[in-house]
Amino acid sequence: MSLENNPPAVQADTIPYSGFWRRVVAFVIDSIIASFPVYLLAFPCFLILAVQTTQQGNEEISAVVFSLFSLFFNLLSLLSFWLYFSFLESGKHQATWGKRILGIKVVNEHGEKISFANATGRFFAKILSYLCLYIGFLFVPFTNRKRALHDMVASTYVVKADYQPGQPLPPTPSHIGTLVAVCIGFGGLMLVFTFLAFLMMATGA
Repeated sequence: MSLENNPPAVQADTIPYSGFWRRVVAFVIDSIIASFPVYLLAFPCFLILAVQTTQQGNEEISAVVFSLFSLFFNLLSLLSFWLYFSFLESGKHQATWGKRILGIKVVNEHGEKISFANATGRFFAKILSYLCLYIGFLFVPFTNRKRALHDMVASTYVVKADYQPGQPLPPTPSHIGTLVAVCIGFGGLMLVFTFLAFLMMATGA
């Protein structure tokens, strides 16, 4: 058997990886910070468009204008989040502000600072987790070396801030069976909620 499939027991105080909830809190903080410039730029534009379209009184034009504004807002959000995460995670501290506050950072498979290109790939790999109903983010508590799906794609690890290049990245116990059960249960709940939503729409409730 390989070491990857059957990792030896590792003492909790020697594990360099960040836990799930620490990463969640860091992401919430980062989302607020990265969203701030988007709303700062978009809100005045929204007010101007709202006033102008209201004065014109043309509902068709209003629908088109606000659809274009929604597209602009989403593209601006994507740009802001991409630059925020990619520049900071590939920068001096190897971490966003949220990660720095929580005492964690991102490293590559050699325990070193990642490049901007690697950070960009890591950021856009998160789309895979969004597409599979956020399940990719739930990999962290159950996988070897506590990696999310985008970490696996980008060959990155989220470690504690005091981790130094050259230190080992030891394997940790993985719980693939539990992860599969969680995914099946989560997917089942989503199917039930979707069915109930369609049922309510069909019955006019």
